[in-house]
Amino acid sequence: MANTYNDPIKQKAREKQREVIRKHFDFKRPSEIKVVCFPGAEVKGEEAIEVREIYDPLGIPRANIVGLEYDPKTAERLRKANLGIEVVEGDAHDFFRTTDKKFDVVSLDYKGQRTWKEKDTARYIAGRGVLEPRGVFSTVHFTKRESEAMKATLADRAISGAILTSPQSERLGAFPDYPEVINQVWEEVKDKKLTLETLRNYGITFDNLLILYGGSIDMHPELNPFRNNPLVRKMMDCQISTAEELKRINLSKITGPKKGIESNPNWAKNKAALFIFLEKTTTELRELGLPERTTADLIAIALNEHNNGYTVKSLDRYIYTSNKNADMLVDIFGMRTLPYGLKQSAHELFYIDAARGVPVANSGRLSLPEFLKRAKKVEERYEELGLRKIEPPVYIGSSWNPKTRLSRAQALELLSAGYRPAEIADSYSGFSKMQLAGLLAHQTMDKLKEKSN
Repeated sequence: MANTYNDPIKQKAREKQREVIRKHFDFKRPSEIKVVCFPGAEVKGEEAIEVREIYDPLGIPRANIVGLEYDPKTAERLRKANLGIEVVEGDAHDFFRTTDKKFDVVSLDYKGQRTWKEKDTARYIAGRGVLEPRGVFSTVHFTKRESEAMKATLADRAISGAILTSPQSERLGAFPDYPEVINQVWEEVKDKKLTLETLRNYGITFDNLLILYGGSIDMHPELNPFRNNPLVRKMMDCQISTAEELKRINLSKITGPKKGIESNPNWAKNKAALFIFLEKTTTELRELGLPERTTADLIAIALNEHNNGYTVKSLDRYIYTSNKNADMLVDIFGMRTLPYGLKQSAHELFYIDAARGVPVANSGRLSLPEFLKRAKKVEERYEELGLRKIEPPVYIGSSWNPKTRLSRAQALELLSAGYRPAEIADSYSGFSKMQLAGLLAHQTMDKLKEKSN
């Protein structure tokens, strides 16, 4: 009846992660792979299950592994276990905000739901380049009981990712083909056609995906490549708050917890400035005759280079029900670098002149037919390398066994057998730990009275 993290379905999820890492790092020897993770040691005898089930079988040396643990007692248990890993006692948010180390694998197995702190942690990992450009980023999140602020964030990211959930659409998880899709999805949110389950299954994933693609810009939106544009400077000086550009961007939709990075009063304005200029840039490229997908690809490549963002090559998604009846969402992102030749070809067609804060397309060097022909080739090559669609998570099972409800007589029988109140409350329903402790106290008093008589 004791609490355990040796969950068979959780083990299955670890096996999935291990196989993704094995396949991904076909270019690197295990002895060279650096890992940072939450190894776990909540229960004595189960220290660093993740290390033993994922990294040991892959041949990754324990000396290459940093284990993060915020609870002092658990961190001490990890140290005493002499596992050979580096144990860092402290909060992951603070670690990734300050570390100068780089890792091939970043694995964050959260027990709770997503909050501003987990969101900012991902921003520091991507924005500070803690994850290697060809690394693996894995997260596990509890997908229930989000705060209202986080629900708003998930809705915002679902909109940004343009999830189509209407009955007529089968493109759930696809990236947008047209800007108006965002407005369509926002209407579906308001009409409650976009369910909380969908927000959980896609909002968290899109949130991390956009943070990875954004690189430094999601951490510091004021560093967007259009910052030197006169219009942006006026926006930030609040001189054109009623301009047509701002009317088309509803700042109330740029939602999220007002803590951490987003607590900066200019954060939303900087985001709005970036969105405005991305929309303007998209329109200008479309006017040249480029399809929407090609336009998005050229902009993505330019921003990737400018912001040191990541290119997500693969995304494996799983969901399972733990032995604590918690639905856990597993996302495993595999990164890749863009070939120099592709970036060079894209730069010849479109680039961002950050010094002036303006986008530059074609520059008159190519005839329009040749420009469109080369752009199509760039799109085809980019499509082979990047992620195009987010698939629904694969359900891999449940290890939840509903607790048997105890009668008072059964509870007393277990207490008499020597089981502790906490153990009984973990395995059965009907009595809380405090109620069982009270029963145990009464039972002890009754026995003392019997002896005295």
